[in-house]
Amino acid sequence: EREVRIKEIEQQQVTEIANQTKSIAIAAKSEQQSQAEARANDALADAVRAQQNVETTRQTAEADRAKQVALIAAAQDAETKAVELTVRAKAEKEAAELQAAAIIELAEATRKKGLAEAEAQRALNDAINVLSDEQTSLKFKLALLQSLPAVIEKSVEPMKSIDGIKIIQVDGLNRGATAGDVAAGGANGGNLAEQALSAALTYRTQAPLIDSLLNEIGIAGGSLKALTTPLVSSATDEINREATVKEQ
Repeated sequence: EREVRIKEIEQQQVTEIANQTKSIAIAAKSEQQSQAEARANDALADAVRAQQNVETTRQTAEADRAKQVALIAAAQDAETKAVELTVRAKAEKEAAELQAAAIIELAEATRKKGLAEAEAQRALNDAINVLSDEQTSLKFKLALLQSLPAVIEKSVEPMKSIDGIKIIQVDGLNRGATAGDVAAGGANGGNLAEQALSAALTYRTQAPLIDSLLNEIGIAGGSLKALTTPLVSSATDEINREATVKEQ
């Protein structure tokens, strides 16, 4: 029995050793598997990181490229705008220079015109100053003659309100007068037409002023005879001159 027991114990020891050896082998195998899995995981992680790095590098490259493209486009746009601004500024400068030149030319022309007008006026004034008293008087009389019709027309407007003029013959009341007195009265009074016109002329406005202007040109404005005397004298002088020319 002792031998049997010893054999059983030995068998148990062999079995335990075998089990331990198996367990050690399993543990070693498991460790190897774990290490292999760890290495595989590390390799997978490295692969993932490598792929991510590749993607990151790709995206970074794309971003850099887009940035470069945007910078190039912005530079081109800025250059285009700069060229446009330069061209516009140059055109505006040229336009301003042309306008300034035109203003200067206009100012110069205006100055020359003013100088010419001043010179002409100065020459006219010098000519007027050179005129003799008789020429100045003649110029005044000519201007007066040009304006006189309108002045006389305005002065006789009150005569339009005269309905009529009555002339009463009263020489019969003076039967005792001498023939010379009657003749003198007739000569001073004139005929009926002259007396009617003389009566109407008393209604002129500004009569003293008008008579003074008429006297300046040698016409007396108090009566029809006075008004027509210069005309008759002028006509007589003209007839005499024509007759003298024919005789020569």
